[in-house]
Amino acid sequence: MLLARCLRHPGRLARSFVSKGVRARHASSSSPLVQPHPLPAWATIDPYTAGRSEGPGQAMNLVSGEWQTTKQSEEIVDPLTGDTMFLVPDTSSEESTQFTTNLQNVPRSGVHNPFKNPERYNMLGDVSAAAAR
Repeated sequence: MLLARCLRHPGRLARSFVSKGVRARHASSSSPLVQPHPLPAWATIDPYTAGRSEGPGQAMNLVSGEWQTTKQSEEIVDPLTGDTMFLVPDTSSEESTQFTTNLQNVPRSGVHNPFKNPERYNMLGDVSAAAAR
């Protein structure tokens, strides 16, 4: 019912939002831009320039705690300029054997099992309780 009323009188709905202080923000507004944070050491691309100045960003696979590239990569194209924005790993079946061997090394009950390490879960419960205070 409310939706039907809003569809019949869209101007009234817009006036009610404006009267309540809800205003639309446009890209061309004169509000200052958010200051970017410094990039961490592991970042391969600046999200604020999105690969326009330093070349395409490189995504990698995390295998056994180390970042690794693959033999082949797939390009992600920037829809505005047509240039390559990111290079994403195209992992082949030979390269994926590292993932399967790592999965076979995980215990059947998982790594984060509260029954096998109750002290850790009690400690995390204390941390959550302290954060809630």
